[in-house]
Amino acid sequence: MTTLTLDGRYRLAADLAFAQREAKYLRGAVRPTWAADSSKFWFATREADGLRHRLVDVRTRQQADLFDHAALAAALSKSTEKEVKPGELGLSQVRPDPSDGTVRFVASGARWVWSGADASLTRLGDDFAAHDLAAPDATAAVVLDGPNLRLRAWGAADTTALTTDGVPGWGYGDFTDCTGHVSAKLRGPIKPFVLWSADSQRFAVMRADLREVPLNHLVQAVPAEGVRPVLHSYPYPMPGDAQGVPLELWFIGRDGSKVRAAIADLESRCFLPLGMQQGHWSADGRHFDFVQVNRGYTSLTLWRIDTTTGAARVLTLEDGPGVMQIAAGIAEMPMFKVLRDGRVLWWSQRSGWGHMYLLPAVDTIDGQALAMTQGPWLVRRILRIDEDRQRVIFVASGREPGVDPYFCFAYSVNFDGSGLSLLTPEPVQHEFTHPVAVPFGDGTDSVSPDGTLLVDVWSTVSMPHRSALRDDAGQVVMDLQTADPADSRPATMPLPEPFTLQALDAASLPDCGGLWGMLYKPPGFDPEQRYPVIELIYGAPQASVVAKACMPGHHAAFAEQLAALGFVVVMIDGPGTAFRSQAFQLASYGRLQSSGNLPDHINAIRWLAGTRPWMDLERVGIVGGSGGGYATVRAMGEHGDFYKVGVAMCGDHDNSGYVATWGDCYQGPYSDEHYAQQDNTLLADCITGDLFLIHGEMDDNVHPGLTLRVVNALIKADRNFDMLIVPNAGHNVIEPVYVQRRVFDYFVERLMGAKAPRPGARA
Repeated sequence: MTTLTLDGRYRLAADLAFAQREAKYLRGAVRPTWAADSSKFWFATREADGLRHRLVDVRTRQQADLFDHAALAAALSKSTEKEVKPGELGLSQVRPDPSDGTVRFVASGARWVWSGADASLTRLGDDFAAHDLAAPDATAAVVLDGPNLRLRAWGAADTTALTTDGVPGWGYGDFTDCTGHVSAKLRGPIKPFVLWSADSQRFAVMRADLREVPLNHLVQAVPAEGVRPVLHSYPYPMPGDAQGVPLELWFIGRDGSKVRAAIADLESRCFLPLGMQQGHWSADGRHFDFVQVNRGYTSLTLWRIDTTTGAARVLTLEDGPGVMQIAAGIAEMPMFKVLRDGRVLWWSQRSGWGHMYLLPAVDTIDGQALAMTQGPWLVRRILRIDEDRQRVIFVASGREPGVDPYFCFAYSVNFDGSGLSLLTPEPVQHEFTHPVAVPFGDGTDSVSPDGTLLVDVWSTVSMPHRSALRDDAGQVVMDLQTADPADSRPATMPLPEPFTLQALDAASLPDCGGLWGMLYKPPGFDPEQRYPVIELIYGAPQASVVAKACMPGHHAAFAEQLAALGFVVVMIDGPGTAFRSQAFQLASYGRLQSSGNLPDHINAIRWLAGTRPWMDLERVGIVGGSGGGYATVRAMGEHGDFYKVGVAMCGDHDNSGYVATWGDCYQGPYSDEHYAQQDNTLLADCITGDLFLIHGEMDDNVHPGLTLRVVNALIKADRNFDMLIVPNAGHNVIEPVYVQRRVFDYFVERLMGAKAPRPGARA
């Protein structure tokens, strides 16, 4: 049995950080980009010597390198006069041309074409700047000029004006959302936020009026230049504010033509609707279909807009609590499409579960809707709508008996609801990509253009990714690759252990089928020892965080880092979180303080320890960021007899001071009394354990003032606490190695009772 020193465990924890692990995970998920005729696709994959680009011929079932990586690296090195290694080519927008065997791509800020036949590399010219938004045909790009827009043709030195009436605070395409306004601009010039039509002739853009929106303020104490602190002010409506961000929807042509959509009372309470999948161009560009959401996120209205006149008509509407509750947890929400015959494919939770419906051209919640899917399970994403074959390929979870209800599977179904077919039968987690209608998508698509082939990627936390090509009946017709975890998980680390148990209030959640979680053991695990326990929590209503696939996300990677130090770590998705029934998620609606339901978390940990005597429940800690930071302080205040040590990072501790969208969607209409129930500052005099509060100085998502409000309450209550404000850090305050080490040290010293090693001693 391997025994690691504390120094060694710290080194192991550092090696398990997400970025390091991702770089060591070889031949992971295949993300295909297809040829228009569906005969080929290409993808990038990581090998031991770096990234490689592969080409798959689906007719011959053969794959090979897309080009000679060494030869191309040598040619790029010569042309750019900088060394380029074969495994570090840095290519984007890779497009093979089957007509002549060449490959076009972007690298080092330029466009190139490579001919493998004669090993020649031709520089075609500079690509658009990183902050320009290119049209689909790449012949022109939209450029921000303050509050106005300009058009840059590829290869042209000059730009032409598209708008001239924008003024500061009331501009076109220069507003993305209220939770990234400052951080985006600190990174450099931002891209205009527009949606191009498929023919690249026009784009949709929001004009946002920020002039009367209440402001938040951040003081950058350590700016890049000079010593004088810099004030950053940005629009930030909160739940009690009357004013959101008034919006206008415009359609602008490359020739400068402008048409405004005739929709009144458009408003954002945080996010730009075009970035939330609320608008799509029709295939012919004649119409733009747009979902308008009311302030309380309890009403949806689907408009069809004539993009030549701006005239708008309502196609469907839906009302009721929670109609958008799942929005932030589903990649393509709201899911809808206006079909060629005028009918509407519409995702709804009207049955208590998220399903697809086929609506007539005009419908209400009580209209004649055909349920394309139904039952106690959840449609998660639409991959392909085939109007010619009257068929939809989609992703869903919770339908297959006897497996984790969060596992995703691909299905197909006919428009009339018949012929529902499971395409990916393996009882594991299946992953898919699809080019959602956002400006900065990568264009990868699991489904071939003709809808007859599907690239499926599947794994579990203990089984590496396998990628394969399936036909439209779900049969595997070609294996593509199997991942090699390599050094991404050292052999000393035990595999994660999934678990499930009943919710405390299972009777009110008849769909529940149990709560699901993950347990992580320390390296060199010895069942004869007693280990302190840490819960890593998020618990917010728009997501679930327990890992399902082999390569962990940020939350699961951090859980394994903590386990590497010598802790047993637990993660749980409790009631009030996403990806189950509407009732499961609405368990925390109007009661954000109960999101995830902390008593269920405590019950789960006690239940685990009942058969695992090596879990020491006298030494239990809790840690989380953002919504998890909120939950950590809530846990320390309400359940201090169980959780003895807590680390709360960038928590939204009082949602009356967080962005309006969040409170409107998940807490409901604002009133002082209603919102006071979820205010963590009111728990200050109940906190008796060790609490460490961390926040980024430049967090424009969750303002650091929300942590300082907790600090102020703790001081008034005469409670001890620890605090770290990180200069220039934003919402991802856990990313710096220093912050991670401070979190490690806090638990090692206060929960484990050991002395944390000095940083210099680990060099």
